[in-house]
Amino acid sequence: MNSLSGPIPPFINIPSQLTYLDLTSNSLTGALPHSIGNLTLLSALLVAQNQLQGGIPDLSKLSGLQFLDLSYNNLSGTVPPSIYNFPFLSFLGLADNNLRGTLPSDMGNTLPNITALVMSNNHFEGEIPASLANASSMEFMYLGNNSLSGVVPSFGSMPNLQVLMLHSNQLEAGDWTFFSSFANCTQLQKVNLGKNRLRGSFPAGSVANLPKSLNGLTLRSNYISGTIPLEIGNLSKISLLYLDNNIFTGPIPSTLGQLSNLFILSLSQNKFSGEIPSSIGNLNQLTELYLQENQLSGTIPASLAGCQKLVALNLSSNGLNGSIRGHMFSKLNQLSWLLDLSHNQFTESIPSEIGSLINLGSLSLSHNKLTSKIPSTLGACVRLESLRLEGNLLEGSIPQSLANLKGAKALDFSQNNLSGTIPEFLETFTSLQYLNMSLNNFEGQFQ
Repeated sequence: MNSLSGPIPPFINIPSQLTYLDLTSNSLTGALPHSIGNLTLLSALLVAQNQLQGGIPDLSKLSGLQFLDLSYNNLSGTVPPSIYNFPFLSFLGLADNNLRGTLPSDMGNTLPNITALVMSNNHFEGEIPASLANASSMEFMYLGNNSLSGVVPSFGSMPNLQVLMLHSNQLEAGDWTFFSSFANCTQLQKVNLGKNRLRGSFPAGSVANLPKSLNGLTLRSNYISGTIPLEIGNLSKISLLYLDNNIFTGPIPSTLGQLSNLFILSLSQNKFSGEIPSSIGNLNQLTELYLQENQLSGTIPASLAGCQKLVALNLSSNGLNGSIRGHMFSKLNQLSWLLDLSHNQFTESIPSEIGSLINLGSLSLSHNKLTSKIPSTLGACVRLESLRLEGNLLEGSIPQSLANLKGAKALDFSQNNLSGTIPEFLETFTSLQYLNMSLNNFEGQFQ
């Protein structure tokens, strides 16, 4: 990395024998000079991570080009057809620009040696060419965050494919052949097809046949229905599983508890029913668990205490009931981002052990049926920025210990049976942006 700035000068006096040009990670501006196209012996042209503008010049004379990286600039316009006709090209990087147009239907034939196709974060549209099935050396395909449409093609002839990023497009599943084709991608590690238009359910046996090498699967924000088969538990290396914001039904598979490397599990905003499987407690590497906005019932399994690395837990907007197990939450003392149990049917009192979550930033127990007093131990949660207790049956006064929550930005005690005076210490909370004390039995005035 250097600190070059200004425009790239014309390559007039540069020896035509130049084979390697790397200007990556500078502050170069202006357009790519057309004279670059005269460096006919170039095998690598790397100008990523600059501030270049304008269109891509004609590079058709660079017939021996193997590596072309123009990513992370402000290039615009369409991609010259010659870019897709370099027979020796292995790496094509056009990501994070303002490029538009369609992908040539025969690009899988004209780029026979391509191993990395990096074109995400642009404005490409149209279909992903079916001819890419002929690019049998493909290892990395990044086409996310464009406007691509049509049916996702098959990847069965890409045995070396490791990373497939097609998220944030308008792609459709068709008959889900593409998903079944992953069985042939024995090196596959990461798949992201989130935020598309995938409809329908997983074909029979397709989840069971996913490669065991897979460590990240993201299908969030689609229209996928049906159940998640028990064979999901075969993905022994998976660490990230995002299936949220779909239409999945049925129970959460108990076999998820076999995924000992799972780091993040997000199943929120679906129609899962039944109880939270106790096997989730086996996931001792889990840091984030999102099950909110489903139709789950029953109690929180005591086994969840085994997920002692959790920093975020959201079980809100379900039909969960019973008491909030204080002993269990005392084991989850790494919770720091979020604990949200709101909009359920929890009863009895708020356990005093919640106060052991001293690193917690956001706590919501609102809209349940919690009774008794607010535990004074909550004052030990000095990093709380948001505390939501509204819509319960809480009584008594607000504990003086909450004066320790000096960094609070949002406090809601409304719609309870709280009484006494509104604490004066609230006047000292300089970060407070939202405070709701309404619909209680408080006395006196709040200045």
